[in-house]
Amino acid sequence: VSYAQISTEYSLIAARSVDFGQTFTRSVIATDPMFAEYYNLAYLCVSQETGRLFATYLVVPQVGATILENRVSFSDDDGQSWPAASQAVVSMGEDTVMFSDPTCTALGNDVWATYSLSKDPLVGGEAGQKAYAVRARRSASSGAQFTETMDVVDGAVAPYFMHVDIKHEDSGLLTSSITPAAWTTTRTARSAARASRSGPAIPRAAPSSSR
Repeated sequence: VSYAQISTEYSLIAARSVDFGQTFTRSVIATDPMFAEYYNLAYLCVSQETGRLFATYLVVPQVGATILENRVSFSDDDGQSWPAASQAVVSMGEDTVMFSDPTCTALGNDVWATYSLSKDPLVGGEAGQKAYAVRARRSASSGAQFTETMDVVDGAVAPYFMHVDIKHEDSGLLTSSITPAAWTTTRTARSAARASRSGPAIPRAAPSSSR
């Protein structure tokens, strides 16, 4: 599990139990003793092939303009440590990044992370925002950098979306599950991107590198 901690600094904590929840070992994913960045809404995923553990989360600046960032950090020792050098920015500088749960999935060295966009101001947290778009970005370098971009939803289907999830199936197919806000059923969209278990995936139809 993960959670935000506010004490003598802003921190994002990962806690793991190997005894069915009786005890937990904690580690720090990201921290800022200067209180300039607040971290929250972490989502964890792992590459079963490489053993690398990823955490994608939101960063809320406390100084200057409140332009949220989506970042990914990774751990190569089963979550015991998260080197600061492992942090990579996923979002592309948009001023519409929403305070909503990001997601990630990994297969081999292929990593995808998603985040939502909203035109509503960040007032009262996620409850005051509506997601008009969901963006997915790909790293073919095991989370070192994210270079490819794909829009997950179609604005012609519904004006707003919620409950985003993304995963790799055993076949390597990348699957995203999104609920249009005006609907009560969940639509599943399948991308043409496939991952290789022997190394970085080469999408069958490569998403664009910029929008």
